[in-house]
Amino acid sequence: MDIVVVSVDRSKPDVVIANTSVDLLHCRITMPKTALKALGYSVFRPKVLRPLIDAIIMRQIERHNGTLPLGGIVLDETDLDGLPRYEG
Repeated sequence: MDIVVVSVDRSKPDVVIANTSVDLLHCRITMPKTALKALGYSVFRPKVLRPLIDAIIMRQIERHNGTLPLGGIVLDETDLDGLPRYEG
């Protein structure tokens, strides 16, 4: 699985949007800042978010029988179990 973080948009007040490429397919990940803060993230740079982005993508693929769902991923604030916390 080849995951590339193309860009991270932190400009919106309530969400962080990561544009990624997964095996050459575009995958947009929308992460509410409240969910990120609940996981210990206070810095939203690509290098810091990379482990979380990878975990979100892999979890979605597992939940959809090995395929990446088209249309992107929206992180649910009530579904954070098993995602990596930031300890920095």
